[in-house]
Amino acid sequence: MKNNYNLQNFDLYRFIAKKEKICDKIPVFKFNRISDFKFSDNDSLFYDVSVSEDLGQYFFNLNINIDLRLLCCRCLEDVEFTLKTSNQYELVQAIGKSEKHVIDDIKIEIIDNFDLLSFIEDEILLELPTSPKHAFKCN
Repeated sequence: MKNNYNLQNFDLYRFIAKKEKICDKIPVFKFNRISDFKFSDNDSLFYDVSVSEDLGQYFFNLNINIDLRLLCCRCLEDVEFTLKTSNQYELVQAIGKSEKHVIDDIKIEIIDNFDLLSFIEDEILLELPTSPKHAFKCN
């Protein structure tokens, strides 16, 4: 299904209520922090998002597929890097200040103006290798 949502002002409430699924692509130049890693101006990120429910609890599912150009830390030449990731996040109402944060239990607070574009970019940055290297031995 194509995206009829504004990704920077994403309506999580509507998305959850309709239990929709979005499969779409975003040009890489729309991301401020990862646009330097693109191969060309035509590069796109492919993603799909959906909501699932288990015993009355809702989960936000995000799958990302993107090809990036990184810099090899050994030879300082370009390295092609394909990022494919699939994550699930618990959707919750307001998180109380007294509630303990558990790192293994990633939650998304349901808000009116969720910035899905920034969230996707954050997830990409978290998945990038800290020291990218060629698969072969380079200088």
